[in-house]
Formats: sequence, structure tokens, C-alpha cells
Amino acid sequence: MAPCETFATDGLDPGRRIEFWNEIACNTFNPVVSEPLDLATFCACLTRTQIGALRVSEVLSNPATIRHTRSQVARTSHASYFLVLQLDGTSLNRQRDRDAHLLPGDFTLCSSMSPYEMLLPTAGRRLVVGIGEGLLRRHLAAPDTIVGVRMPGNRGMSGLLSDFIRNLWACRHDDLEPAVTMRMSYTVLDLIAAAYSAIPQAQIEHSSLVSAHRARALLRGDEAHRAVHAQIAASSY
Repeated sequence: MAPCETFATDGLDPGRRIEFWNEIACNTFNPVVSEPLDLATFCACLTRTQIGALRVSEVLSNPATIRHTRSQVARTSHASYFLVLQLDGTSLNRQRDRDAHLLPGDFTLCSSMSPYEMLLPTAGRRLVVGIGEGLLRRHLAAPDTIVGVRMPGNRGMSGLLSDFIRNLWACRHDDLEPAVTMRMSYTVLDLIAAAYSAIPQAQIEHSSLVSAHRARALLRGDEAHRAVHAQIAASSY
């Protein structure tokens, strides 16, 4: 996989931390502003890498409110979507008049092309998967209809997707071939399509396409796991 980059506020003067953090967040995701609950004690850390077609980041921070405002939407140069998966702690994610209360394992989808707000009442960790608009639309017919919807991480296809993304992140330091990481990233996209096809808001236009995505997601997930294990076994000799 691509090398990981890590950025942290440790060692910075308290007055410099939030400026540094907002700069890193804007460069990694899209224009946002973080407002810590306690500026004097605020600390945060971000680790990011490229996994195939996806940009994946782990974010750890103290309590804060994160906003992507209308003016920041106007300054967003590339349309993209972010799948936010809660690892620990909780968060409240708001977009398009929807509230997604996330517990560990849950996830939601947000768009860079409309305002959103994320409330972090406690310290916690999240995985954020960045997906280009064109790439996601090849797997989901109408992604804008499903932003801000809470997807449970403990059952069904959404649970399978949650587990797969967490396991994928656990492999980030493995020396996997580009073909393997690309296959794994497309498995994530197929699982996203399969998971969201179960909710009314998805408004998927072609049921046969959904069925194909679901079957291909399961097949690719199995193939990706086998490929990872094979490469790890080979590297041990």
C-alpha cells in the first residue's frame, strides 16, 4: 500500500494547534473548520493513506464541532463523498436535514457539495473514506439521496461493509501489491452499493444492477481476503 502520513498537534503551542489542525483537515478532506470544546486542552491526530481508488484516514480528536459551511462549499474545487465510520466514541453527523447518531461500527455518507456539521461530544476515533464523485456514481445511482443516513455496523450488509473497512485499515502497513489494494478498494465500493440498496432513500434505478453489485461484493470480498492472506504467507518465507 502507499506510505502512511501522520499529523498530530502534540508538541504545538495551544494557540497554534487549531490553526494547524484545520489546515491539515482542509488539505485531507475539503474546506472545514473545527471548533474545539476546550481550546487549551485540544489535541488531535490524523493518519492517511491511499488504498487503491480510495483515500482513507483515521482521525482522533478531543470534543469539537466540525462544520462545512455554505461559503466553504462554494470554495470546494472537487466534488467527493466521505464515508465516516465510527471506531470508538460517538458523533452526531448532520446533512440535508438528517441526523446520523453514530456508535462504534456505525457509518454515514456525506457530500462535499452541501453543508454538513459533525458534533463530537467526547474524544473518539473515526475512519473517513474519501471517494470521488464520478467513482461513487458508477456504483450508486443517486448518492445525494442517502447522505446523512445512519447505517448500523452490527447487522446485514452494512455490518459486512463496516467489518471489511476496519479490516482493510488494519492491513495498511502490509506490503501488498497494487493490484490487491485496487481489488480491495473496489470491493468496498461494491459493498457500499449493496449496503445502501436495502434502504428506501437509495432510489436505485436498476434492481438487476443492485443484485449484481451484491453478488460481486461478496465474491470480491472473499477473493480480496484470499489474496491478502496469500501475500502475507508468501512474505513470511
